[in-house]
Amino acid sequence: MPTFATAGAKLHRSGTFVLRGLLLNRRAWPNFLSTLLEPVILLLALGMGMGRLIGEVTVHGQVMSYEQFVAPAMLATAAVSGVVNETTYSFYAKLTQRLYEGYLATPLTIGELAAGETAWALLCGGIYSSAFLVSMAALGLAPSWWVLLALPGAALISLAFAAVSMAATTFMRRWEDFEQVSIWMLVMTMCSGTVFPLETYPGWGQVIVRLTPLYQGVELLRDLSVGRLTSGTAGHVCYLLAMSVAGFMLARRRLNRLLAN
Repeated sequence: MPTFATAGAKLHRSGTFVLRGLLLNRRAWPNFLSTLLEPVILLLALGMGMGRLIGEVTVHGQVMSYEQFVAPAMLATAAVSGVVNETTYSFYAKLTQRLYEGYLATPLTIGELAAGETAWALLCGGIYSSAFLVSMAALGLAPSWWVLLALPGAALISLAFAAVSMAATTFMRRWEDFEQVSIWMLVMTMCSGTVFPLETYPGWGQVIVRLTPLYQGVELLRDLSVGRLTSGTAGHVCYLLAMSVAGFMLARRRLNRLLAN
């Protein structure tokens, strides 16, 4: 019983970050809307625009329309965008304003703090992913019920990027450093097999693209969206799980160094 009681107390303390986020952002729906619209606009511009020029593409031996090729990639982008905003800019603001020192004056631990911030970021990512999936269905880009599997896949992508983004933010020293975040996000969004099939890259480029985390997420969602479950799908899951664990452990270690004075 004491073990369950302790676990329940830890879960409750971490959950307060979700409640706090909901209360603080209950009137911030324009910010949520703008972040959501970015991948939707990209889907319309690339899928509906370039799709008419490109027609069909072949992925893993399966022929599909360009719109169906791009849609899972934009879903992955939506899953990433929400959590990165929360675990970089927002997280850094709390660090520099020394809000966390006040939190740690309570029974809250650094591990619970990191878990709570991650949980709030995941909720944001889940909202964006769900809303984008509805947009896909409205545009006729959800050909079967298999596409529902993309939601837990998107949650895994959000978890991986939330953990790594939080860890990376602990190394930031000034606001100007976040220009690098914007650059890397743009490069990953456009060059992770999102817009062009992997086969269109040169050999050395394919090796680099395969190693990027967004490519792993995009391919995972493409597999889940059409019900193509292979050993490659399991590989994508393992990659993102390892990224989540490593990112969270590094974030907690860095927060211990920064806050446990």
